[in-house]
Amino acid sequence: MKDSDDEILSLVTFGGLLIFLATIFLITHLLFLAVNLKKCGFESNFAYTLMCLISILDCIQLLIHCITGVIVCFKVRMPLMKVIGAFMESSWILMGISTVFLSFHRFIFTALSEKAEKTGDKYFEELVDASSLFRRCFSTSSQSKMIERRRLIAGQLPLDSDDPENLSSPIIAPGHSPESLVTTL
Repeated sequence: MKDSDDEILSLVTFGGLLIFLATIFLITHLLFLAVNLKKCGFESNFAYTLMCLISILDCIQLLIHCITGVIVCFKVRMPLMKVIGAFMESSWILMGISTVFLSFHRFIFTALSEKAEKTGDKYFEELVDASSLFRRCFSTSSQSKMIERRRLIAGQLPLDSDDPENLSSPIIAPGHSPESLVTTL
């Protein structure tokens, strides 16, 4: 069965556009990888490592798009098309997972920025204390804020005194006066 000229033209046009666009995007990803690895490297920040991983996975997808464009242009029937499709789908799924990790990393970095500044990127390796995060985000009562402030003052106030009126004999951190304790509460 002979294909019509319009069908051949549409396949060649589609395949050519697929090759052209995939090549342009592949070049931009390779430039990004080169600059990112030269300027930042894998060890500078976990976010850069995730961005490099996402870019590498996208490069795999773009290479498969180029191969698909050639197959469409020349109407080649390859027995390995399912294997090539599986590589593309697996890289797409891994890219999605990596993007979720990158989003979670950026959220934690911005939500806990003061902790991130103190500890660098090692905070990501530790588990986030869910109770303190819950308290920090959702605690609105003045009593819980006062209790939290008392516990934060040099870490020397007794933890069993949860009554906010029990301020008669606080343990004052060295270098602080009772007046500074009252003004911080």
